Order: sequence, then structure tokens, then C-alpha cells
Amino acid sequence: MENEVSTLYKTIDGGQTWAQVTPWMIALPPVTVNVDPRIPTPTPISTVTPEPTDPSSLVFEPNANAYRIRFAPNTTWVEVNDTIATKSTRRYVLSAMQGQIMSVSILQGKALTVAVAGADNQPLSDSRVYSSFWRGSLPSTQDFIITVASYAATAFTMRVSVNPPGQATQKFSFFDKKYQVALSYTDEFAQILAEPQVVHKGTPLLTLTFIDPTVYFPTTNLGDTYLMLNVAVDPAIVATCTQPSTHPIEIVTGLVTINGYSFTRTEVNIGAAGNFFDHISYRTVFNDKCFEVIFLFHSVNIGIYSPGAVVEFDRAALLKRFEGVLDTFVAK
Repeated sequence: MENEVSTLYKTIDGGQTWAQVTPWMIALPPVTVNVDPRIPTPTPISTVTPEPTDPSSLVFEPNANAYRIRFAPNTTWVEVNDTIATKSTRRYVLSAMQGQIMSVSILQGKALTVAVAGADNQPLSDSRVYSSFWRGSLPSTQDFIITVASYAATAFTMRVSVNPPGQATQKFSFFDKKYQVALSYTDEFAQILAEPQVVHKGTPLLTLTFIDPTVYFPTTNLGDTYLMLNVAVDPAIVATCTQPSTHPIEIVTGLVTINGYSFTRTEVNIGAAGNFFDHISYRTVFNDKCFEVIFLFHSVNIGIYSPGAVVEFDRAALLKRFEGVLDTFVAK
């Protein structure tokens, strides 16, 4: 996630008003903290910033049995690098205000799960669902506890963001220096390492998933979502970049122009054993490179559920969110 940057805000009146910081600060990498569970005493972690500010830190609080996440001044998100043992949990606590939008996501995806609750013991995440992410509006001003649970021992990276008061989303950016391609996305999405099982052309550079839990089961029949950015430089692949795949058979559904780039749009709809896979691809050739952006929605036949148990997910609304990411595509 080293290529991501965020839109940053600052306050000088205790949070009454917020102002966007200067552009040169926006390009800075996020604050990253690394946790060593062998150290029983609080360990401050320096923030990556060119100006003198108090360092961000992650400190263990015995009374809460959790590590407190502290944001560096003028930042709205942080990455926590940690390790976890097999079938165990790690707990983190942070303070936030009523109405703020908080999101939590694990880079390793489904290898780990997260649960979010208030210090008042009121759960925010759904205990019926095992998910590697959560996002929502905070119901009160207090401490909030994030619990990470594991199936196997692993290192992991957790992104926690809290939007400024009154701000619905914040922007993150991805840029690959080698292939000179960029995308931007809101905190409604998060990067994951897992690659969906789809036919694609070239090398995967970025995989995102939508992290609003209200669009998924048990509210709807939606199971998974993915957005992939891929690139190929092999002349043979570049020469056939915009041609539809035959395994599975893709259908060309249009030609679209985005930021001056001409994309060929294809679709594949596959149903199997009550599962439905909605696969949409956009491909373009630029500077002898084949760029491909894939949307994948995995849902379950709504007839499998008891009547009224879930609702059909809003494909059009979700597609609009994904198209919003594609609209930021820039290549050099």
C-alpha cells in the first residue's frame, strides 16, 4: 500500500472547523506503525512527516486489554502492521466522535476477520458475518474497540480511517511507477492482496473491495465484490488486448471513452450451484501497454433464502460506485 496517499485536513479550534492542508502534504505516505507483541511496555512510533509534530504511537492499555491507536496531527488514517497467532485475537482501541465515518480493513482479506464495538459494549459490526472489513457512522462520542481474529498465524496490515466531522468520504490514490498508471478511490473501498478467480490479461497491479457492510449478506444476497487493475506489455497480448475472451465467452457491450482513453467494455454472466458471477471488463491500449479494469460481483440466487430474509442487492447503485473509480483512470 506504499503507493496510497490520502486527503488530509487540520483543525486549530478543537474540531469545530476543518481545513484541507496544502497539496505538498497530501502526497506524503501514511503514518505506519509496527507492533512488536514481545514488548510489554508502551512503545512510541515516529510519524513520517517533514515538520516537527508530536509522534503518532500505538500504546498498550492493560485496562482495555488493547493497543490504543493514535493518529498523528493533521492525519485521518493510519496503517497498523502487526502479527497474530493461530486462532487468537488482537484488540485495538481509538477515540472518535458521534457521526464520524470510520472504516477498518485488512489488506490480507479473508485470512482475518474484524469486529467493531463501542466501549459501552454495543456492537457495530454484525456478529453473524465474518468479514475482513467494516465501515459505518459512529453512534456516539467514545472509545471504539476493533478486534482482529485469526484462522492461522500471520503478519497483517490493518488500515483504520476516521473521516473529519461532516465529511462522508475521503480519497485514496494508487500509482504504479513502473507502468505509469493511476487510480483514485474513496474510503468506501479498500485494497486487498487476494486476487479473484477471474480470467484476466496481464499482471494484477491493484485489487479493491467495497467495504460498506450494508450492501452485503445478511442484508442482501451479495457475497463479494472486486475491482482489479491489470496491465500487460507482452506484444501478443497487447495486439489482442481489446478482443473479447473466449474462455469464458465474453460479449462486447460497448465502447466508452474515459479521460480521453478509449475502452472496450465486455461482460460475462456465469451462474453455478446457486451462485451468480457478474464479470465486467474494460480494456484499452496506451503506449504499447494493455490496461484492464475488471469489476466482479458475486451474489447468491435470492430464491435460496427464506422469503423476506434478504433483499436483492442494488446492482445499478454498486456499479455506479465502481464506475466512479474507473473514471479516475490515468496512464502515461
